[in-house]
Amino acid sequence: MKLIIWPVFIISLSIGLFMTYITNPNPTVIFIYPNPDNLSDFQYKDAGDTCYSFESQQVNCPKNKEDITEYPVQKSKMTYE
Repeated sequence: MKLIIWPVFIISLSIGLFMTYITNPNPTVIFIYPNPDNLSDFQYKDAGDTCYSFESQQVNCPKNKEDITEYPVQKSKMTYE
């Protein structure tokens, strides 16, 4: 007596896995930006695989607005769809 009919099992498994794959929702990506309260909780890695972290310190803003430099956020190579 045959307990498992292998062709039917393989086809059923394939259909089940395919249905699970197409009905699975995309994961929600939540970006958490650092602030002075949680700065020590993060470690970063740049494109050259160098790990680093930041320390915060409070400073006075310069009177001359031209002395303030803005640094744009680097774009990641990873894309989320």
